[in-house]
Amino acid sequence: MLTFNNELADFVSRFRLGSRSHYESIKVRRNNLTLGLLQLLYRNGVIRGFFCEGSIIKVFLKYYYGKPALRLIRLISKPSARAH
Repeated sequence: MLTFNNELADFVSRFRLGSRSHYESIKVRRNNLTLGLLQLLYRNGVIRGFFCEGSIIKVFLKYYYGKPALRLIRLISKPSARAH
């Protein structure tokens, strides 16, 4: 089981790499944090949608004119290097 920070870092990494590689969809681990983030991204029009397949969530990425709808996503703070 991953900790809160690891879950968030995993989600951000998968999202960023999937967008840069122009994947139609990515798969992320299902947890409350991920579900909350995906609902927020969907309401703001950043992703096309998502659905749960057991313990995995399939996320459909969105692109405008060949560029990702969300161009920059990264962690601002992490345990080894806190941002102030």
